[in-house]
This record gives sequence, C-alpha cells and structure tokens, in this order.
Amino acid sequence: MHVASFALALLSLVGWAFASAPGSSPDDDFHLASIWCGAGERAGICEPGPSAAERRIPAGVIATTCTAFRAESASCIVVDDPYELRATDRVNADGLYPPVYYFVTSAFAGPDIWGSVAAIRIFNAVVFLAFLGALLALAPRWARAPAVLVPIVSLVPLGAFLVASVNPSSWAITSALTVMGTLLLIPSSSGRRRIGLAVLAVLAAGLGAGARADSGLFSVLAVVVALVIGLRRGRDASWLLGTGAAVVLIGALGAFAGHQSAAAGTGLLGTPPTSADEFFQLLRLDLFQVPELWAGALGEWDLGWFDVPLDAMVWVVGWAVFAMAAFAGLRRVTVRKSLALVLMLLAMWGFPLLLQIQTRAAVGAYVQPRYVLPIMVMLLVVALLDERTSAHLADHGAAQRWSVVVGLVLSNALALNAVVLRYSAGTIDSTDPDDPGWWWTDAPLLGPGVVWLLGAAAFAGLLFLVIGVGGRRLAADHEARR
Repeated sequence: MHVASFALALLSLVGWAFASAPGSSPDDDFHLASIWCGAGERAGICEPGPSAAERRIPAGVIATTCTAFRAESASCIVVDDPYELRATDRVNADGLYPPVYYFVTSAFAGPDIWGSVAAIRIFNAVVFLAFLGALLALAPRWARAPAVLVPIVSLVPLGAFLVASVNPSSWAITSALTVMGTLLLIPSSSGRRRIGLAVLAVLAAGLGAGARADSGLFSVLAVVVALVIGLRRGRDASWLLGTGAAVVLIGALGAFAGHQSAAAGTGLLGTPPTSADEFFQLLRLDLFQVPELWAGALGEWDLGWFDVPLDAMVWVVGWAVFAMAAFAGLRRVTVRKSLALVLMLLAMWGFPLLLQIQTRAAVGAYVQPRYVLPIMVMLLVVALLDERTSAHLADHGAAQRWSVVVGLVLSNALALNAVVLRYSAGTIDSTDPDDPGWWWTDAPLLGPGVVWLLGAAAFAGLLFLVIGVGGRRLAADHEARR
C-alpha cells in the first residue's frame, strides 16, 4: 500500500470526521464529558461536581448532542455561554469504561470545542491507519492484499463513521483488525518480522483494552482462533503461545478495568431471566433476529443516534460485497480453518444474543451493530488471511474487481452524503454549500459540499488504486509465478 493510498485513505476518513457535528455518534454526551475529564480535574475543563458521580464541564460540551434526533439540524439550540461550567452525571466517574482512551484523547480537549472534537476524530483515524500500515509493513507479500481488503469491505459505512469519531469503538475496531491479523501471521513468520508482529499484537490488544471492556474479550477470542489455526505438531509455537498469553493477560485486564461486562451481565436495562421458561422464550425471540445487527453494521441501520437514514442501496451493496469476500475465503479451507470460522460465527451470533437475553430486550433495543462490528472484521480476517485464499483472490477477473469498486464507491458516497445532509440542510432538503445550517461556521473552507466531494472522491481514488490497479498487478504477479 503506497503513500498515495494512505493519503487517500486519510482524506476519506477526514471527510467522515467533518461530515457530522460534534455529539453525532451514539452516547457522545457521555464520551465527550469523559474525554474532557480523562486527565482528572483541570480548571475550566473538568472540575468536581455536586456529587461523586458528577463533574462540572463546559456547557458547550454538554450541549453538543442538541442535534440528536432532530432532522432539522439548523434548529439546534446552542447554549448562550459554552464556557460556563455545568454539572453532568453522564461521565465516566464510576469507571464504566476503561480509562486509557479518555486519558489519551483528553490531550485534545480545550476551549475550542468543535476544533477539539475534529482533532480527536482525525487522531483516531490516524491511529487506525498507523496500525494498519504497521500490519502491512510486517506482513509477507501474499498477506498484504487480503489485509487491505478486509477494512475496505467491512467498514462502509458504520466502521468509517466510527473510526473517524470520538467513540471508543474506533479503537476497538482498530484493535480487532490488528490483533487478529498479527496472531494469524506469527506462526509462518521468523526473525525480525515475527518479533515485530508480536509487539504489534500486544500494542493493539492494549489499544482495545484501554477503550472498551468487550474489546479485551475480542482479543482473547482472537488468541483462541489463532491457536486453532496455528498450533500444529512439528511447528515451533513458542512465539504464538507467548504472544497469545500476553494478549490474553491484557485482554483480561481490559475486560475487568471497566464495568461494562458486569453491567451487561446484571442487565443494564433490566434484570436477567429468572427461570428456564423465560430464558427459552427470550431465546426464541432473539435467536433468528441477530443477523439484523450484521446488516445494520453494513448500513441497514441509521447512522448517528439512529437518526440519519441511509438509502437501501448502501446496505444491499455492503452486505453483498461482505458476503462475496467471506465466501471467497471458503473456496479452499482446512479442518482447522473451518473450525476457526465456526468459532467466529458463533461469537458473531452468541455475543449479542447473550446480551439481549440478559437485558430481556428484543434485538435492536439494547445491543447495537457497533458492538458486533469488531467480530465481523475478525471473521473476515480469518476467512481471507491465508496464502491459499490470497492466491484465489488473484484469480478474480477485472469485471469482478471493478464491480466491487463501483459498488463500494457508490455505497460510501451515498452514506457520506446522507450524513452531510443531516448536519447541514437536514434530511429532507438538498446540500447547499452556503447553507447557514452547516455545523462549523468558523471553518469557511469546509462547507458540506466540499466535505462530501473530497471524502467521496478520496475513497473512489483509494479503491481505484488498491482494488483496480493493485488487483491487476496481483493477478499479473500470480500468473507469472505459475
């Protein structure tokens, strides 16, 4: 992946970073307040509140969610004095989430609230690309094409929206992709490459564990799957076992550093079932509805606070391409890989199902697609990241490659346009670069039309280079080796 590709990827994510107003991703009121208080008490930034569970932060930070659930974005009522400190209990005062993410991103918290939010979003996008770049640099040549394909296929639109957001799920997605990829590559590597992959796996596990408790659990799952595939008789497994042990330790620390798992286990929005009859009733209710969350991660659900509707074309194309990529990984499978894929599918199904049953809620009422997206990314890594599958990808013809390019470019452009519309003219009007409803009036060069055009064009250029041109070169190299 060349410098031009990374530049286009960053520009594409920057487009997503500027497409929506501060407070536009789920639970942003909680996450922004927690970021402002991530480094502890600071005068004018985060001060003690009336109770131990409250903190006083700038009113402008609390008010950033004023656009939530309002289709007419321009009607957002901003507080008169955004710097006045006000108390809120929507903050990580009791350690619901691990503290590392909030501590790191608190470095960007400052008096310019909108500028701070934009800086955090861009920083998270850079973190994602840095870990992906490190994975590609350490991966053998055959593994680079599938490693690039996984995020392109799985992160439109929800993943791109979250990666370039202030939500801790950004780090969880980055961690899932990197941990799974590095662990699968360690057994077939040696020397400095193997050392680098092991270090990267540990760093990525720490990144996820410092952001979300469930990310620590996903890292443990990645170790189990990697051992199923890579632990073989006659092969030196010391590096995989050692790295896996370190990742499990970090994942366990992350899982218990926050109270998310405990909150879910005790029924955050209700009480767990108390009888076998009730359990099986909830099981029947939710079991075959879980795939709705998978489709939601690929665009079937609205973005934002579930108030940014997307065209049906977005999720239809997204699901078709995701399924196409997953099935490409099934062309040649071993018993070990088959077992690993079954484990991933069970996790994709069982993790949200368990949470829904524990909260006595129907699918869609509590668990959101963003909770399942990291597992979907990991499943695609397992499906595609082996040498046989990489060779199979090279056999795809030009028509197949360009169909994927056109479909994903259209899907991304439609989704980005929907978000830009939502936070400029509202969901029912057209984008006007001069519309006074644009959320950041202090950035005159970043009007809605410019943001959409640059973001959509950058993603199109990225796919042209990576899948169009890169796919043709991959096919030529594969043909030459035959």
